[in-house]
Amino acid sequence: MFSLLENWRSIFIVGDRNYFSGERIDTSDARFRTVRLLITGKTPARRAMGWLEYMVKAIFVGLKERNVDVIYASSPHLFTPVAGWVLAKMMRAKLVVEIRDLWPESFIALDVIRTQGRMYKGLKALEKWIYDRADWIVGVSVQWKVYFQQNAPNKSFTAIPNGTDVAAFDLAKPAALDWGKHGSATNGLKFVFAGSHGPKDGLDLLLDAVGDFPEDLFVLIGNGTEKSKLADRVEREGLKNVLMLEPVTKAELPSYLKLMDVGLHLVADWEVFKRGMSPNKLHDYLGVGLPVISNAVGEPHHILEVSRAGVGVSSGEISRGIRAMKMLERTELRAMGQNGREWMLNNRSRPIVASALEQVLNEVSKSG
Repeated sequence: MFSLLENWRSIFIVGDRNYFSGERIDTSDARFRTVRLLITGKTPARRAMGWLEYMVKAIFVGLKERNVDVIYASSPHLFTPVAGWVLAKMMRAKLVVEIRDLWPESFIALDVIRTQGRMYKGLKALEKWIYDRADWIVGVSVQWKVYFQQNAPNKSFTAIPNGTDVAAFDLAKPAALDWGKHGSATNGLKFVFAGSHGPKDGLDLLLDAVGDFPEDLFVLIGNGTEKSKLADRVEREGLKNVLMLEPVTKAELPSYLKLMDVGLHLVADWEVFKRGMSPNKLHDYLGVGLPVISNAVGEPHHILEVSRAGVGVSSGEISRGIRAMKMLERTELRAMGQNGREWMLNNRSRPIVASALEQVLNEVSKSG
């Protein structure tokens, strides 16, 4: 999105570790400033320590920049906006806080903390402190407007959903993938899930269903904390129509999606998701022209309904969605996929969401 802004120059301050592998990453892109991180690990304590380390180091890295008008603090976690506030105060810049996950509600869903426990109260206090100091709040879901009206009633809020570069997807060529022992399963439909393999992604729900469709192939692309457990289950239950692939880059993903027939947008049955979400994988499927099955209520179901690009089911009804797709002719599936692609072009393409972002930056920079 930032690369498409017309009147803004952007600098990104990012950690230098791959989240899943822990390996160090580097880039030659002059817009990026990497923060060297020493703390790794996925336990709640290690993650919190890593967030604190990033927060402190990001402040020192950010202070090296000059002529900054807006600090845009994007929060998978709540310590990033704290760093953003410090930088904004010291640089006399405006602070935009972008919320990509609702914390601490997501911690409750993960069963890391208890509602009304001391940790929960502390995080709620931090959340309120951040919102009180933001000049503008951006969220990725339109449904979150109600949440911010309740939790940050005096702040300007704009929903800027995730988008997809549909034009780039159109140029992608199908990947040369060796189906190997799964070749016979490709006589049916090929369903794909591309994304994180974690507790929030509902992949156990998918494995509950795939045994009923031995003639179809279910391709899982990605990595995550649950991947080895899912692979063990596939092996233990003899699910021969499941193919698990390693993660691919964002640039490579369209080439893999073009080999598939149906995209699977799945989430666990968590209350926090019912408040709203703007999932990248749903937009990627639609952008490449795949019909979609989604078990996420709310905005994802609404998108599939208005675009006529897929089937929305409840959390435990993935089998019903698969059967609905199997009843359609190939031409009907392709037409459904084209509906989704057209909807993305007109509503969630990268230029459209970048225009919304530019409007926010222009407004906040002019505010007193």
